[in-house]
Amino acid sequence: MKNKRPKMVMYTFNVKVEKPEDIAQISELTKPMLGETCSRVRFICGGELIVDIGQLIPYISKDTTAPRRGEWSLGICGMGWQLLDEEGLFTLATSNECQKMALTRLETLVSAKVVAFEVDYPGLGVMLRFDNNQSLKLTRFDDQEGSRLIYWNLLTPTRSFIQAGPGSQWLYQRFEAIEPDPLF
Repeated sequence: MKNKRPKMVMYTFNVKVEKPEDIAQISELTKPMLGETCSRVRFICGGELIVDIGQLIPYISKDTTAPRRGEWSLGICGMGWQLLDEEGLFTLATSNECQKMALTRLETLVSAKVVAFEVDYPGLGVMLRFDNNQSLKLTRFDDQEGSRLIYWNLLTPTRSFIQAGPGSQWLYQRFEAIEPDPLF
């Protein structure tokens, strides 16, 4: 028998970032992620970096190579990133290097706990800090004005996601099943 997807209701709000207070709600939405463990780091087609945080859970996706994702799953596609040491003085890996070499260094985040998820104003960059004294810093490319690329997105365990960009805006969407879901 084929798995039937449940009927869903979608709630959405868009926020145009014009002042620092416009990103404050992102901190509230990501607070439950603090203390969770990085379970996997990977690249998917197109070079998008995925950082899976929390337990790996079933996930229906077009990407059949990974039918599971972290309870929290950060996808980075339209921003540059750097893996930094504890002082932020040394770059351990960047989005500009070979994926295979970068992945080896990024895997040092696996088993580390998230201690902070900080979004900067006005660029919507992120500083994701871990208890192993490393940080993943996301920054906009210099030539990004007018780009249609989403900077980053974060899937949550509550059937919602946060999407930053393009431009000075972020989006929050939450889905609620109105009938039972066969995956949960």
